[in-house]
Amino acid sequence: DNFVNPLEGHKIFYNQFNNSQLPVSIQLSIFLNGIKHYGNAATMEDLADLAGVSIGTVYNCIKQVVITILKHHNDIIHFYSLDQEDLKE
Repeated sequence: DNFVNPLEGHKIFYNQFNNSQLPVSIQLSIFLNGIKHYGNAATMEDLADLAGVSIGTVYNCIKQVVITILKHHNDIIHFYSLDQEDLKE
C-alpha cells in the first residue's frame, strides 16, 4: 500500500470513458512481474497469460506505471549526502 497510494492519484489511471481501468495495484503487479523477469524470461504474451489480460493491456499497464513512477521520482528516490571521506575517494 505504501507504494500504491502515491501512484493512485495520478490522472493517467483515470479516463472519461465508460471502460474502467484495472486497479492500480493490478497494473503495478503486472509491471513488477515484468521487470522481475527481465529479458527472455518474460514476454508480453507470458505476462498477459499470467494476468489474464490482453497484450495491449500489459503494454498500457507497464507504460502507465513507468510514467507515474518517473513523475514521483524526486519524492521516492533519495541519495544520502557524501561524507568528507567519501569525497576524497
